[in-house]
Amino acid sequence: MRKRLSVLLLALLLPGLAAWWGPFGCSPRPRVLVLGLDGGDWDVIDPLIEAGYLPNLGRIVKGSARAGLDCYPSLPFLACFCPPVWNSIATGHAARDHGLREILDLSTSRRVKAIWDVVHDYGGTSTALAMRNTWPSEPGIDFNFTEEGLDFASTQIFDRWGDPLDPRTADESLHTEPPYLFNALGLLPHVGPRPPVWAMFARDRVSMESLRTLTRVARTDLTFVVLHGVDKAEHVLWGSIQQVQNGPFDHDALLGFAARYSGPVEGPAPWSFGTVTSSYQEADAWLGNLLRRVHYDYVMLVSDHGMGRNPVAGLTGLHGRENPEAHIGIFAVAGPGIRPGDLGVVSVFDVAPTLAYLFGMPVGDDLPGHMLEQAFWPAWIARHPQKTVSSWELPPAEMPRPRPWHS
Repeated sequence: MRKRLSVLLLALLLPGLAAWWGPFGCSPRPRVLVLGLDGGDWDVIDPLIEAGYLPNLGRIVKGSARAGLDCYPSLPFLACFCPPVWNSIATGHAARDHGLREILDLSTSRRVKAIWDVVHDYGGTSTALAMRNTWPSEPGIDFNFTEEGLDFASTQIFDRWGDPLDPRTADESLHTEPPYLFNALGLLPHVGPRPPVWAMFARDRVSMESLRTLTRVARTDLTFVVLHGVDKAEHVLWGSIQQVQNGPFDHDALLGFAARYSGPVEGPAPWSFGTVTSSYQEADAWLGNLLRRVHYDYVMLVSDHGMGRNPVAGLTGLHGRENPEAHIGIFAVAGPGIRPGDLGVVSVFDVAPTLAYLFGMPVGDDLPGHMLEQAFWPAWIARHPQKTVSSWELPPAEMPRPRPWHS
């Protein structure tokens, strides 16, 4: 059995290894990590960075071009609903164009190319973990870990409690691309204790471990990972830092929670949700471990929305039309050519064009957003002028080749 798994592992990962090694031992294009923090909010992140509780995110943010990311244009009717916004981040299009509005919408229903499809058109490679609406697993993503697959794997690794499994998880062959990737990486079948963990935290931890294990043997040009625990914990616990309707935030309480953090939250139902800060702190520690082992030329932080001060009674975390502050999530990008500074508020439609520019690929003229030129030093733009193409939907053979990338 072990020999068969080893053979399968090599068969699955050799293409990724080849893409990682590239000619002369280096990749011909930059390596970009996109870290999505579902519900990430600068009002929480900034005080934690300032107090030293998010050292790894802090190093990125302090050297980055940063902004508030306005999610409202993606689908104004359901402002800040996660699936359409994450897909607008990935495609550069509004929900009316990309076609994905609900959590259970299929990847096959996406009507336009996502950034990983464009990277693939230009000969690059990609990894996606817990990205909304990538089930069934997408052949256009070299290593795809769907939310459904991660939830299934988490039931084997943890004593997972909380949300029930989606019935679609019954077909394990559709959990990942390539199929059965959890088994090939040795994460399944699981052997050992199964600590009790809330479903949202369990998914994030399997995502983190999947990427850690994958990067030992294969690394791709684009890595796009979304951690959902931040949003879910904020929904439950927001009242702990905003006790009064319409604010203000209790920063002393926020920093107190951070000071008491001692590691990943475990425990049985119903109260093991951690605190408003614990998912941020766990993500920060994981990111630090990843960046010590794997070099990325660019690191980008994004969120689909924030939380903002709750304007209605109840004081749980709330994002929607009725809470305009929550329409603004986070955006930051750090790496070669980036001019550190505050860009104000940018559109959710600007993320995909900016990612395309990082890879030296042209930006589609039919996209409603634009490459964030103000995020780069003028001298860098002069040496690396942006190119455009009428649409990313052109057949790959008709698309111009990307410019050479030099760090």
